[in-house]
Amino acid sequence: MATQTDLHDTLSLSDLNNYVSEHKETLRIDWQFNDWNTVLTGVSSLMKTKDGLDILIKMNKNGTKQSYDLIFDDRSPDYQKYYQLQWIAKMDMIIQAVIFVNGNQPLPDELQDWNPTFGLEWQEKAKRLITSKENGWDSNPFWMKTYNKYFLTHTLFIEEWKDISMHI
Repeated sequence: MATQTDLHDTLSLSDLNNYVSEHKETLRIDWQFNDWNTVLTGVSSLMKTKDGLDILIKMNKNGTKQSYDLIFDDRSPDYQKYYQLQWIAKMDMIIQAVIFVNGNQPLPDELQDWNPTFGLEWQEKAKRLITSKENGWDSNPFWMKTYNKYFLTHTLFIEEWKDISMHI
């Protein structure tokens, strides 16, 4: 797994482009989400490569899908489900960084309709917590409130209706 700083600190643009192209299907990056400027630098570096935007969008979509799969997996412990909210926020930070780096230029078609998973206000609060470097950011009540609001009630609703059968 490449560290994020390896990508933009040690490789020339040509080498980075070659590395990304060779590993575009398997590229995994150890993102330093607690430092927004480092995320911006990493995203900016990848955006300069031929496949960078596609990889960043794929990371967001696949990471978010994997989190949802864990949230709705009955075998996943509640704590793992709860933790996925933080991961979804981090995946959305990647796209936030793409948009930020893009500046006042038109967005690529793939991002025209993009919005943070739980809305802009939620995402901004999540990003502030993640980048705060504050001890205990990951146990802030914000995460539990979101989990309870979006997922715990949904799960309880499903449990209530499991035993009901319909005759058609």
